[in-house]
Amino acid sequence: MVTLGVVASAPAPKQTVTVTGNLTILDKGGKRATDLADAVVWLEGMGGIPRPVRVEINTHDKQFLPRVVAVPVGSTVAFPNHDAFDHNVFSQSEEASFDLGLYGRGQIRTAQFPKPGIVRVYCNVHATMNAYVLVRDGPHFTQPGADGAFTFSGVTPGSYTIHVWHERGGHQVLDLEVEDGGTSGVALRLDASGWKRRPHLNKHGKPYAAQGRRY
Repeated sequence: MVTLGVVASAPAPKQTVTVTGNLTILDKGGKRATDLADAVVWLEGMGGIPRPVRVEINTHDKQFLPRVVAVPVGSTVAFPNHDAFDHNVFSQSEEASFDLGLYGRGQIRTAQFPKPGIVRVYCNVHATMNAYVLVRDGPHFTQPGADGAFTFSGVTPGSYTIHVWHERGGHQVLDLEVEDGGTSGVALRLDASGWKRRPHLNKHGKPYAAQGRRY
C-alpha cells in the first residue's frame, strides 16, 4: 500500500492596495502654504529597495530647479549649468558629501547618493541657492501634488510609519495601519509658522562674501 503525504501549499501572497491622503502646511498668520509639492512623504515598513535612478537638478537664474527631489539609495543626480556664469555645487551632508568644483554654462557635473537621509545641496558661489535630495531605502515615497494630495500604490497591508518632510515644516512621523482593502483619507499637517531662514556657510565653513560678486 502506498501512503501519500500531504503537501502543504505556500500561503498566497497578500494583495497589494492603495494608500491616499492629503498634506496641509500652515505658514505665518494661519495661511495655507502653496509649495506643498516641495514636501516628501514616505512609508517605512515592508518592501524592498528600488533600483537607483538618474535625475536632474538644473541650475538656472541662480536657482536649483527643482529644489526638492526624492530618489532611491544609490541614485545619481546630474546638475546641468544653464546660466551664463559658473556654479560650484556642493554638499557637506553626512549622507552624501561632495564638491563638484566650478563649471560653466552647458557643462554637467554629477553626484551619487549612497545613503538614506536628507542631503542639503548648495552653491559655493551664490549664497541664496539651495536644494534638497531626499534619499530613501524603501519603495514607497512620493511628493504631493500642488493641492497636497498624495498616493501610494502597490502597498502590502500591515503596520507602517508614515513620514512627511518639508523645508519649513520639518519632519513628522505617525503610525499607520494599512488595511486589506486599502487606506484613504490620511491627513498630514505641518506647522511652518515659526520657521526662519538661517544663512548657511560656504564649503570652507565661512560666511559668504557680501561684496565683490559680479553675478
